[in-house]
This record gives sequence, C-alpha cells and structure tokens, in this order.
Amino acid sequence: YTVRLTVAGRAYTQPLTVRMDPRVTTPPAALAQQLASSRDLCDALQRVAEAIDRGRRLRAQLGERAAQAKGDVATAVTALDRKAGDLLGGGFFRGGGAGGGPAPESLARLSGQLQSLYGVVQEADVAPTGVVVAAVRDRLAALGPLLAQWNAIATQDLPALNQQLQAAGLAAVQP
Repeated sequence: YTVRLTVAGRAYTQPLTVRMDPRVTTPPAALAQQLASSRDLCDALQRVAEAIDRGRRLRAQLGERAAQAKGDVATAVTALDRKAGDLLGGGFFRGGGAGGGPAPESLARLSGQLQSLYGVVQEADVAPTGVVVAAVRDRLAALGPLLAQWNAIATQDLPALNQQLQAAGLAAVQP
C-alpha cells in the first residue's frame, strides 16, 4: 500500500506494508471464515437497520394520521400501526413470550441477536465455532421472512390504507 497525506497543498507519500500480527497463529482459511461471517452479519445488520428506520418513519406518520382520522379509517390506521409495531418490536427480549412460549420474531430482536453474534465472531482472530456458525446461519435465515413482512406492509397494506385516507380527505402516508 501507499499512504498519501496532503497538507497545505503539498502531498507526502510513504509505502506501507500490512502484516499479520505475529502473535496470531490462526490459519488463513480460518480467518477467511471469520471474515465471511463478519461480512454476512454486517450486511444483515445494515438491512435490518434500514427496515427499522423505515418502520419508525412509517409509524410516526401513522401517529399523525390517527390523530386526524375518524371511524373505520382511524381503525385501519391503528391496525396498521399495531402491525408495524409488532414487526419492529421493542428491542432485546429476555425470557419467554406470552404464555411462556418463545418470543415473537421482530426486527429489533433480530438486530440485537445479530449484534451479539457479531461481537462473538470478532472476539478473537479464530474461526467461528460450529455453534456460532449455526447461530449465524439461523439468524440470517430469520431475516428473509421479517423483510418479507415489511415488504407486504409497504406494498400491500400501506397502499390500501392510503386509498382509505385519501377517500376521507386525508394525506397519504409515504412509504
């Protein structure tokens, strides 16, 4: 590599060699596996964060419309807000769900799990264990259905609600 520093219009360059920490004896294949898991988790975290951001913006608009809507339109706004809220979730979930069952999947819960797994993968310069690889695979598989639920809200539920809002003389909610 070459490092370039520009100060007051003058450029300075210096060659740079990147080497592995000599204390790390992990084989390159194991480090490649760690890197692949880290990249998969980063990609998933970005996708979840984007969905959560869109969901929060949607819910803010739904809150505004709920204050303006009446009757069936208000009921429809509240129902979509509840559906989006369930999908977003409230963050980390500890313990069982209602009735002692497993906690429902949500974007916030998945985000927390992905962040935890990322921390485990990045803990040391070693290949992830089989248990960690399986957990990463499981949580990455959970992402698809959650994003599909978000897509259904954005492409089916929201357009249907917007028709009701516009018929009632209210502004549409932007996806």
